[in-house]
Amino acid sequence: MVVQVEYALEAVRKGSLAIGVRGTDCVVLAVEKKAVAKLQVSQTVRKIARIDDHICLAFAGLTADARVLINRARTEAQSHRLTLDEPASVEYMTKYIAGVQQKYTQSGGVRPFGISMLIVGFDQEGKPALYQTDPSGTYSAWKANAIGRNSKSVREYMEKNYKETSGNDTVKLALKALTEVVEGSTSNIEVAVIEAGCGPRFLTDEELTRGVSSVGRLGNDRRRIVKHRQRCAAMNDDRIPIVNKELPTQGDAMVAGVDPIDYINQQLQDILKPPDTEDYLAEFLAIQNEHPKNIGFFGTRNMGFMHQQLIEVLSYAMVLTGNHIFTSGATGTNAAVIRGALRAENPDLLTVVLPQSFSCQPQESQELLQNVQNIIEMPENDDISLMEASRICNRDIISRVQQIICFAFHDSNLLLETCREAHAETKIVTLFYLD
Repeated sequence: MVVQVEYALEAVRKGSLAIGVRGTDCVVLAVEKKAVAKLQVSQTVRKIARIDDHICLAFAGLTADARVLINRARTEAQSHRLTLDEPASVEYMTKYIAGVQQKYTQSGGVRPFGISMLIVGFDQEGKPALYQTDPSGTYSAWKANAIGRNSKSVREYMEKNYKETSGNDTVKLALKALTEVVEGSTSNIEVAVIEAGCGPRFLTDEELTRGVSSVGRLGNDRRRIVKHRQRCAAMNDDRIPIVNKELPTQGDAMVAGVDPIDYINQQLQDILKPPDTEDYLAEFLAIQNEHPKNIGFFGTRNMGFMHQQLIEVLSYAMVLTGNHIFTSGATGTNAAVIRGALRAENPDLLTVVLPQSFSCQPQESQELLQNVQNIIEMPENDDISLMEASRICNRDIISRVQQIICFAFHDSNLLLETCREAHAETKIVTLFYLD
């Protein structure tokens, strides 16, 4: 059972990031939202849930497991009201949820819940409270905490910058911590504010945009993108076009009624063909004939398993054919690129440029990077935000390559900015949209 608890903790570490910050008059929950399918209703995918009028929670891990725990917690909260004629305290509900989680670590025929929760609210004295539970059934109170992917980096940031705040300052601290590792976009972030005597209030897109801009993230990104669009408009875009393609999925193969592997391989070959323009084809072939060929890979951290497999195959093939791969050390796209390049067993053709020093990287990234021979660190960026450090890192990679391949969503602001900068520097840019 101990091993199963470790598996459950691993599910939490791979889950979407969730942050809780306790202020003097409110508690803020900020979560990373995963990209949804085009036809999916985004409002049905929630990482923040209300347990009672005064209690709310966010979770990281297996969503189905969270739904079961949330329903049981809601039932217990209403039962407490009916029995004692008073609302349950935040600590009581935390003990109840932790008790259920602990029970499933010692019972036969069941497995532990692959979920960790941040439970917030106000006690009967009107004081804000923030608790965390984990799959083992332990719980503890916090001033600020993070769970899920990249939680260690966020927790370290909050340890350095946390102080007792109130109102909007608490929201700003949560947004600053979240945008350390998540792109500042309204489609990537969800924030709920819980105040005394009020239920959770979710920030609107307009409020999120103003909040992220106020902490110096989204506003700068948009100004740079506008600047690059103006600069690129003056160039001959036919000479260096950006290729926009959508990657095939397993669902596409099922709809087509063919073997998924064969279908995806065929679609990938079609995607990687350059557009039918003589100028682009000539320039593409010129780069392919140069030795060595330097290609930079960029991409989002939020990527499904199937897309990661495709990128591993692409990176593997690039190294086998003699290309020198440059990428960064983050999870998601970059990790897939590194794994694929390492499979080719030619360590000289893989260089990883880190936005900060090695010690600042997440633990899972450090374990993978131990197998990489060529690593360039930027310790001078340790004191700035990860977003700004990543921007500097991306520019450094652009300066080292002739072509970049990028995997992004339509609202991946930093990645789109990187593509524009590479475009402006007359690099060949191949951009794959994941949504």
